[in-house]
Amino acid sequence: MTAVTATAGAQLVYTTDGTTPTANSTKVASGTKIDITGNMTLKVGLLIGGAVSGIVTRTYTEPAPVVKTTINIYVNTDKVGWTAVNFWSWGGDDSHSPVNKNWPGDKVSTTTAIGGKQWYAKEFTINGSDDFVNLVFSTGSGSPQTVDINNVTTTKFYEVSTQKDGDKHLVTDVTGSYTDIREVRDNMADGSNDIYR
Repeated sequence: MTAVTATAGAQLVYTTDGTTPTANSTKVASGTKIDITGNMTLKVGLLIGGAVSGIVTRTYTEPAPVVKTTINIYVNTDKVGWTAVNFWSWGGDDSHSPVNKNWPGDKVSTTTAIGGKQWYAKEFTINGSDDFVNLVFSTGSGSPQTVDINNVTTTKFYEVSTQKDGDKHLVTDVTGSYTDIREVRDNMADGSNDIYR
């Protein structure tokens, strides 16, 4: 911030702790920059003849740091027999679009063995407390596909079901069944098995 006065011969006095400036407060000439750091209440007054007048108050709040979290989304297709999974993703801060911008998104054909099952996996970065990712899983050229899965913020394990809502496969959240995996246990909100419809 730059302190400015049009009064000739006047000095500016200021405080950064919210107290009212006095003739003994920090003095600066007009046009002097005042560093603003962290959370503070700046009060600036005009010092003329030993008296302070025209006090202006400004409160500055430093934004909370953005905490990024890496999550993994695991998909098992044993029940439907898919041999690859496409991840279509969007949402949150708009940074979760697939690398392949065209439907059906990013194809994952390699699996990871966890808990005796094979899982297709993709990593996402959650960029703060307001961020999330939405997903649709599919195979082939995008059909068949699953229902939408919305507002994912932590590592999850999903199984694609043979049950359908219309022509879209339902998805079961089985994350609670994999609590022996430290990463999942540390990120889980609860141990429920949710079915997405």
